Amino acid sequence: MSKAKTTIAAIIPLLLITNIVPLGIAQRKPAAICGNRSGGRGTKVPRPQIAESAEVGAQGLRPPSTILKQGKQIALNGRQLTVPWIYGQDHDSEGYFSISDTAAEQMFNIHLLSNKTPESQPIAWFNYPPYAPVTLKTEQFGAYRYLDITKIAQLADWQIQIIGDTLTIDSPQTNIQNISLFTTPTSEEIIVYLDNPTPWQMSQGKKEGIIKIDAIADSALLQRFGEGTNSPLLVLASEGKQTIMKLNLPEGKNLRVSSFSNGLIIEVRADTLIERDIVWGRGINWHQRFISIEDKRFPVTWLEVDPFHRNITMKPIVSNPDSAEGIAHLINTAFENEAAIAINGGFFNRNNKLPLGAVRQNGTWLSGAILNRGAMAWNDLEEIKFDRLSLEEVLTTSKGASFPIQHLNSGYIKAGISRYTAAWGDYKTMTDNEIIVVVRNHLIVEQFKGDAAGSESFPIPSDGYLLVLRSYQSAASQIEIGTIVNLESRTIPPDFAHYRNIMGAGPLLMQNGTIVLDVEGEKFSTAFQQQGAPRSAIVKTFHNTLIIAAVHNRPGGKGPTLQELALIMEQMGAMDALNLDGGSSTSLYLGGQLINRSSATAARVHNGLGVFIE
Repeated sequence: MSKAKTTIAAIIPLLLITNIVPLGIAQRKPAAICGNRSGGRGTKVPRPQIAESAEVGAQGLRPPSTILKQGKQIALNGRQLTVPWIYGQDHDSEGYFSISDTAAEQMFNIHLLSNKTPESQPIAWFNYPPYAPVTLKTEQFGAYRYLDITKIAQLADWQIQIIGDTLTIDSPQTNIQNISLFTTPTSEEIIVYLDNPTPWQMSQGKKEGIIKIDAIADSALLQRFGEGTNSPLLVLASEGKQTIMKLNLPEGKNLRVSSFSNGLIIEVRADTLIERDIVWGRGINWHQRFISIEDKRFPVTWLEVDPFHRNITMKPIVSNPDSAEGIAHLINTAFENEAAIAINGGFFNRNNKLPLGAVRQNGTWLSGAILNRGAMAWNDLEEIKFDRLSLEEVLTTSKGASFPIQHLNSGYIKAGISRYTAAWGDYKTMTDNEIIVVVRNHLIVEQFKGDAAGSESFPIPSDGYLLVLRSYQSAASQIEIGTIVNLESRTIPPDFAHYRNIMGAGPLLMQNGTIVLDVEGEKFSTAFQQQGAPRSAIVKTFHNTLIIAAVHNRPGGKGPTLQELALIMEQMGAMDALNLDGGSSTSLYLGGQLINRSSATAARVHNGLGVFIE
């Protein structure tokens, strides 16, 4: 099949295979390269100026347009990426291309600046035009905010085509002309000089950062910074038409990369957060700020959401919809559930991948509460509650016997009787010699004796449940086959039972504007209380908005303790606040990407809170 050709300035509405050639814009010529070619730690190359953040109004917004084609795969210079995109047509018949804005930032490193309206977005990308941000148009469709990259494609001379459901983008061949290293009082810096603007990607681990630039380094640069050279900071390698830069990161240091008119500035420093305030969507604001507690500054990334906006809904999301067992990266779970926003939720056992706390989704207990720990509950109506939560169940038999149920649908193991419903999936034995009792329509119909932990699985009937007896053999004779049973359940506080959605974690940080932290009361360890680590939290403000926040390590130090987290949330205007799972689990997702950390450093999690845009 042939490919029909056209230009970005006059795109015809093709729905099958389309080949689109950008306008013939003259290639931008780089400014003169200053400094020596040796790349030493000299002072001959002046530090480039970076465009500052700008706030713009809603002028020049696009009238309603028609979406002609869309997909979720982009081939960027031959590499396959999962990035939502749309090809649309304006009312004046001009075609345009838009991609997820958070993906544009992470895959192309088009930096999003502060704005005042969700329909227009100022950006910084190789200073087009020099030292002033370009404002691009945006559109919200479902879980994604799409950024119109047509202007960038024209300026950078990209070749764009649609093949099936894939948007292919090819940038011109770019060469690295020079690399210079500097030391400043606050950072180590690497200046990479390029002869064309080009995409690059950054990922970071604990001790190493990797930057992949769609550019070719000549043999002299590869020899100077290659493996086995004397450069303690940088190692350079070539991979096809990409140059791979590996940077050694001292403890407490991170990467920050920005572009200027002639290349990239790579900084290795303690404080890498770029402060900004972005109106991302109607009822959704994205903030990044340093928040000070006494003499400590903590980088905080948070989303403030109006949960009562007519187009916004929330529910817990889980990594495996068919079984309680399973963990996955939050970015995958949110993507599969088509959530616009997500944050990691409650605790879980990383070994057996089972939940350890309350998760109630649309009225169904996926996992029951444990240890009277903090939880947030909400309904579709204007009702949100923060408190400590217990779930109590009692089984009574027709013969007058009564037994407390220790836990419902939980990976928390304790001697006694636990109950499992069909929402759990198949039940796999967790301890040796368990007794499995099958209940259907209030009647005990089967009883089994399990062997070793994990050796057997039992289906759970949709019209009943399983009772699992652990170290409680004496109860088996009183709940034998043919016995009629009755089950009573209640929540403490009682009004929790009226909420269709519940997310449990803990400890509870604030309630009614007061810090109520009680680590021991919620059965957390002293070590957990005193530990400084990255943390996730969810907050209800006095304005009835929700703050979904990720707090990371202070520059040169560790993340907040629980007490410091409570003080941070108090300073952010919290009325009620709940600590979620933290550490490597701390993940904040927006529009297809994690926005608080490199996805390479995020651990897999069991569940999370999802925010959806209708």
